[in-house]
This record gives sequence, structure tokens and C-alpha cells, in this order.
Amino acid sequence: MNDALFVYGTLVDPATWRRISGRHDHGEPAWLDGWQARPVSGRPWPGLVESPGGRVAGLLYRGITPAMWHRLDAYEGTPYQRVRVWVRLADGRRRAAWVYRWRPRYRSALAHGTWQVPATKRGRRRRTMRLFLRTRESD
Repeated sequence: MNDALFVYGTLVDPATWRRISGRHDHGEPAWLDGWQARPVSGRPWPGLVESPGGRVAGLLYRGITPAMWHRLDAYEGTPYQRVRVWVRLADGRRRAAWVYRWRPRYRSALAHGTWQVPATKRGRRRRTMRLFLRTRESD
């Protein structure tokens, strides 16, 4: 199994990554071509959908263990599906990785446009995480 994960949304935030993964490392800059991160209506996180000509910037984390996959799958929840993709690294090389895409059956929950990474102010991050956890409890 491939042990690399491309992150593009809330997991780009180092504090969120540490909290969910249990690791204190930093991801490697990477890009995913042919996809778009769209806002989820009324939520501070994105949903990833295929989009010809699209490009999503994010981070590549390697060495994901089975225990980490379990935590990450639980964090992402039902609307997301882990799929294999090819990402481009800063040096131009391509690398296989997993990414959490937005499931097509939930597409109506996506707003139009491209998702923008929210400010990483501590208060906003806490509010985002509280809202996220409340939403997950109601799924």
C-alpha cells in the first residue's frame, strides 16, 4: 500500500496535522493537477473534485502508518473517499499518493468557486475545529 498522503485543506494547518496524525513533521510542497478544492457550503473546509485544467496546492506527507490511516479516515468522515492520485513535487517529479476527494453523491453541498485557505489565527482555528467536530458527531 502506498504510504503517502496529499493534503489540501484543514490538514495543511500544522496544528491540525499534529492533532490528527500524532506527528510533528512538515509536509513537502506538492500540486495536484486536474482537480479543484471547492468550498463546502456553510463550512470552513473544502471538498476536492475532479476539474479539467484545475490545480490544487498542498502538502505531501510520507510514511503514513495503518494506525494513522485509521485516524485520518475517521477525521475525514463519510463525505470523503480516499483515492489514489499522482502529485507533482517542487522538483517536477511525480509521486503516487492518496488524497481524500469529495464523494459525488454529496456534490450538491459544494459551493461554486475555489476554496481559499482560511486565516490561521488561533481563535479561528479553534472555532473551525469545534464546528468540524460537532458536524462529525451528527453524521
